[in-house]
Amino acid sequence: MASPLVGVAAINSLLFGVHGWFIHHIAGDKMPTISNIFWAGCGSGFVNSILSCPMELVKIRLQNQKSAVAGSVDSLTQYKGNWDCVKKIYKVGGIRSFFVGFHPTIWRETPSFGAYFASFEIFTIMLTPPDQPLDQPSPGLLLAGGLAGIVSWLVTYPFDVIKTHVQSDLTRAKPMGMWEATKSIYRAEGLRPFFSGLGATCIRAFPTNAATFYGVCYMRSLLDPNKKEKD
Repeated sequence: MASPLVGVAAINSLLFGVHGWFIHHIAGDKMPTISNIFWAGCGSGFVNSILSCPMELVKIRLQNQKSAVAGSVDSLTQYKGNWDCVKKIYKVGGIRSFFVGFHPTIWRETPSFGAYFASFEIFTIMLTPPDQPLDQPSPGLLLAGGLAGIVSWLVTYPFDVIKTHVQSDLTRAKPMGMWEATKSIYRAEGLRPFFSGLGATCIRAFPTNAATFYGVCYMRSLLDPNKKEKD
């Protein structure tokens, strides 16, 4: 639990900060379109992969360590905690070891966050009264954030399954590739595993992302340097 707790603030700061940067450079001084917001989300998701891949690798290794094969190449099967896990992953292959599963992470994050930000904008417009600013915290914004979180997972969930499969494997010296992992999962049980746990993930995604977008909009409103002038 400590791994995602430590990383969640950094990941969301990077995600929303980079998204704002892309919006500024794609739309300029014009009102961004849904298409602009989607491509900015894809760009921020791609950049976010650089941080989320190592963090999720540590989390997955800690969660799955008891099921690892004893005497495997990583005899790192038992970890005392986050720092111990980081040291043992580094010992195997340096910095490169933290990017096991990087390709499926990119495939998951890039379109997922494009859909995330674009669907949030669409739902916000649909659920916000005409006389209310779209960027102000409101019940409609909470609902829009939760629905956007569900959409983002529906778009790329199979890639998360593949990423987890790659990052969980401790039985080989060379990590399996994305296509190899896909074939391995399909040969074992067909298409069903690619959607295993999707319902629970969507249930989790709703409150998490409702709170995330609400918090971001609230803090933007609170820290807006022009707020006093508007008031």
